[in-house]
Amino acid sequence: MAMWSDPEFAQAAGIEATTDLDALTRSLAHFAHLNRHGLYYKWTIRRRDGNGFLGEVELYPLKPQTDPWLEWGLGYSMAREHWGQGLMREALERVLRFALIESQALRIRADVGSKNERSKALLRKLGFRCEGIQESKNFLYGRAVDMELWAISRVRYQLQVSQPPT
Repeated sequence: MAMWSDPEFAQAAGIEATTDLDALTRSLAHFAHLNRHGLYYKWTIRRRDGNGFLGEVELYPLKPQTDPWLEWGLGYSMAREHWGQGLMREALERVLRFALIESQALRIRADVGSKNERSKALLRKLGFRCEGIQESKNFLYGRAVDMELWAISRVRYQLQVSQPPT
């Protein structure tokens, strides 16, 4: 709740901060149901010793009517006090390996707020490319806002991980 109610976090994420614990609890229960049935993955990010919530990553099929699910959406959030420590990069590297190597995903895409420079820089480091602007993709405080579409293909990811770092 601390992360979702933080106004600076919400602004960077392009969402509205929430103080409604009941709504957040219902939302998490819904995601847990989808997760149990393999329709959605949601992981928490914690320190290796297991103490304390740092953030979360979610992965979900974009066209669930197709089998196998070839295109997946990626979402991620990190509590502001943990920004800039490389923790989200480490988490996303593991999720990308799972989705693009261990499963059948052909591509992963992420929607990013146009002003979220940290997120765009992270995706760029992971090999994602900006594919364009999505007009009126989200609502923020009652107003439609644009989002950037970033994506990485299985082919690009595999080429990237097979090449030694320079």
